[in-house]
Amino acid sequence: MEQMEKWLKGLNERVTILVSGIDENIQTVQTRAAASEERDRILYEVGQKAIELELEPFTEEIARVRELSEIIEDCEKKLLYAKGKVKCANCNEIVSCESKFCPMCGAELPEIPKEEEVVVPTCQKCGRVIAEDMAFCPDCGAPTKEEPVSCPNCGKELDKEMTFCPSCGKKVKKAKK
Repeated sequence: MEQMEKWLKGLNERVTILVSGIDENIQTVQTRAAASEERDRILYEVGQKAIELELEPFTEEIARVRELSEIIEDCEKKLLYAKGKVKCANCNEIVSCESKFCPMCGAELPEIPKEEEVVVPTCQKCGRVIAEDMAFCPDCGAPTKEEPVSCPNCGKELDKEMTFCPSCGKKVKKAKK
């Protein structure tokens, strides 16, 4: 019985040490996260100030940041359009594309021009959203671009659904899907 009590007391001490170690690790992770967040905020503010002041040594970087900001804004707009949403220019509220006025501030919303409607490229095999410049799907490895089909007689590029070449009239085999 006495041996069992000693064993339980030792186990209790080890558990206490482990728990205090876990608490310390949690505190360390929280401290690191807070410090990282503060550092990133300060770096962001320094960068914003450099952009505002157009500091001479950073003109190339500032130009690149502006270019990237435009790309990001365009991508965000396209992603919203793909979801049937638009951002109100007045209050930044995200609203349905079908709305003519922002329900938050009443500002008139722009109509989505037909040419700006977005078709999001996806892998034909697995359906993953892919970038237009990807040659292969990163998930399933399938090629993302179809090989062009050419007329064996005249070399004219054909749609794979064509049975006859529109240039020379020769019958062609349809590409297998």
